[in-house]
This record gives sequence, C-alpha cells and structure tokens, in this order.
Amino acid sequence: MQFDVRRFLADHPAVQSLIEELEAKNAHFAKLLQSYYDISHEIGRADSDDVPGEAMEDLALDQKKKERLAIKDELIEMLKKAGADL
Repeated sequence: MQFDVRRFLADHPAVQSLIEELEAKNAHFAKLLQSYYDISHEIGRADSDDVPGEAMEDLALDQKKKERLAIKDELIEMLKKAGADL
C-alpha cells in the first residue's frame, strides 16, 4: 500500500499538528518528508501514461519505491517516538 502523507493526515488529523511541529523543528524530519514527496512525484510521473518522456525502467522504478518505503518507515518511527499513536 502506498503511503500517501496527505491521505494519512486526513485519516489521522491528530497527527497533522505533530507532523507540522516536527517539520518545523527537526531538519532531518523535514528533509525526509520532502524526499518522500519528491520521490512520490517521480513515481507518479513514471507511472502515468499522460506524461511523455517520463518513463522509468522497471528496476529503477522498483528502487524508487523501495527508497520511498524506507523513508516512510523512518517517518513513522520518528512520529511514534514523538508520541504519535500509530
């Protein structure tokens, strides 16, 4: 299942303020979150048939998805350590 931060926030509004707080106060968290958004955008463009020239080799796409999953896991761990009940 794809980790969509926006959907995650909609499903867990109590965590939204914690994410915003961590993003503002923790440079590592903010960098991870931005990396997550950037990679998700790359994957979305590669998966879309509507964007010419954005095709990605299957192996490269799989690697991006693994990278995004690792970032997701780290974000979730940081949220839990900050007190989120996930």
